[in-house]
Amino acid sequence: MKWDLPTLLEPVGGRKRFHQPLARYSSFRIGGSADALVLVEDIENLKTLQAIALAHDIPLFILGGGSNLLIRDGGIRGIVVAMRGTFRTCRVVPCADEPESGCQRAEVHAGAGCSLSRLAMQLAQQSWSGLEFAYGIPGTLGGAMIMNAGTHLGDLSQVVIAAQVLLASGRVETIPSQDLGLRYRGSSYPAASIVVGATLRVQQGNRDTIESAMRESNERRQRTQPLWLPNAGSIFKNPPGTAAAFD
Repeated sequence: MKWDLPTLLEPVGGRKRFHQPLARYSSFRIGGSADALVLVEDIENLKTLQAIALAHDIPLFILGGGSNLLIRDGGIRGIVVAMRGTFRTCRVVPCADEPESGCQRAEVHAGAGCSLSRLAMQLAQQSWSGLEFAYGIPGTLGGAMIMNAGTHLGDLSQVVIAAQVLLASGRVETIPSQDLGLRYRGSSYPAASIVVGATLRVQQGNRDTIESAMRESNERRQRTQPLWLPNAGSIFKNPPGTAAAFD
């Protein structure tokens, strides 16, 4: 390792682990070690970490939920970041753009470290509809925003209002959905930027109906994917106009 990471990372708060095996952080349960794994708790420490990495030309890898990832036996050089703390918070703001009486919609402000599936369940329990498709998708909201995650029921592009992004300059910018380049399993974010959160739109629904749709989607997943083994869920991209696999 050509960097003295224990010394360089002293200004960064949060838990730091050096020569950390990454298999436990991957849904495939394979992979070598990271030179450094930093569990970042808030945006200020992430800014500090980003600045150090850029100043010393150290690769910075955002781990997410580790569910769409193959880690080589040789591990990952540089700094691997896992978002914790405030990046795992979620806040629902009802009636963000309409009078409170007769409110049927809400904005969801969630950190990039939130579990996408848990977020869908949390909203369902409050009778908010829109993320039924996301239930059962492994991984975090941040990773899902990068790949525009989805299922046969829909994808994030249908509910995203904006993304909060940490730019290479150290400034956090809110980018509206129409400027994110969201497409089938892809997006276009500024170079060297990090997704730190997102704003989503949901609407009031019937809890039983929402949870029924989620159960149906999860049952389909159980029929078609080896969930009893280390896996990454569906790893196929559909060709234009058809599907890569069928029930």
